[in-house]
Amino acid sequence: MKFSAIIAVASAALVSAQAQWSGDAACGRVEGANAASHTIATEGIPYLRNLGGTNCHAPPRFCQRVSCSGGSGIFLCNDNNNDVNIRCETIGEGAARIFNACNGNSTPYFKGQQFAAGGWNVVVRASDC
Repeated sequence: MKFSAIIAVASAALVSAQAQWSGDAACGRVEGANAASHTIATEGIPYLRNLGGTNCHAPPRFCQRVSCSGGSGIFLCNDNNNDVNIRCETIGEGAARIFNACNGNSTPYFKGQQFAAGGWNVVVRASDC
């Protein structure tokens, strides 16, 4: 298993483990991106959840890949003008919401986005690991 993670234990803009999700996951909404495989559910989501209270970091106006395995990535996207540090387990929760909403039985591939209050979101899509 290969995982790529940018992890920061920083003091700026920490967010609690209980994210305020903004609506349901948007399936297929990630323009220009290929769909991810079910590897996200078997490897990426558990990986992020097992990091517990560790924070994942994204700089301003950037999508930072926080997990990648089997050609499927989980991204923390920051729409703010300042850095964000979000608990990695919370990002895993967002990815699980995307998987549960967007996982079709007819295909092993999906992509989606889950917005959270605070100007950040989680994206699941294909990625070169």
